[in-house]
Amino acid sequence: MKRMRRAIKHPRGFTFVETLVSSLLVSILLVTAMGGLGSLIRHRLEGDLQFLAKMHADELLSEILEKPYVDPNGESVPRFFFGVRIGDKLGPEGQESNGTRLLFDDVDDYDKWSSSPLKRRDGSVISDRDTWTRKVTVQYVEQDETDQATVLDWGVKRITVTVWIDGEQLAETVAFRTKAWKQTP
Repeated sequence: MKRMRRAIKHPRGFTFVETLVSSLLVSILLVTAMGGLGSLIRHRLEGDLQFLAKMHADELLSEILEKPYVDPNGESVPRFFFGVRIGDKLGPEGQESNGTRLLFDDVDDYDKWSSSPLKRRDGSVISDRDTWTRKVTVQYVEQDETDQATVLDWGVKRITVTVWIDGEQLAETVAFRTKAWKQTP
């Protein structure tokens, strides 16, 4: 009697090649997803740094705008050119250049002021801001041409505060102070 062999059906499994291809596809998808996540986190951190930089620029600009247009001690002697007042020398005078902002008593005392790391008004260092730099520029500008600096005092000063982190500018804030502005008590 002839024996008949019956074909036994075994459940079909994954071959080694199929497993390898599946693993490769999952790895590619995982690497792509992680790259996207890393980019999202980096973008979020940059946004947070820009927000902090803007906050530090606004804080210093607010401090500057509290000050009057001209030195309240009247130490400067006005100079005129064809009836237009020539602007005084910008920057701190005498004792005001002691390294802190405590003695700054008018807007232009802040011209060319800079600190790295960031410092408070009394000169104390703000923690965790070691690689940050804040700079101020004060310029005379014309009333109608506020983007052009001039040596003549037309009654308007442009104040620019910039903040850098590791040499990259992240924030810039600009405001104008006019001679006509009066501080209310």
